Amino acid sequence: MVFTFKEIRLANQLEVTEVAARIGVSDDLLLEYEKDSSLIPCSIAMKLCALYRVPTIDLIYIGKLPH
Repeated sequence: MVFTFKEIRLANQLEVTEVAARIGVSDDLLLEYEKDSSLIPCSIAMKLCALYRVPTIDLIYIGKLPH
């Protein structure tokens, strides 16, 4: 089973503003990454995995979400 970064953020009850500040990106950029995770640089994806305590990127859906 795989999850999106947005699903994990919501499950952890974290706000976009808080996560964006902790990983060093703007709120708008984080939202774009949540919509299309194929755009995320590896360094940011790894920061998100660490913040969300995801043990491996293999558990994350990488791609564009349908509208």
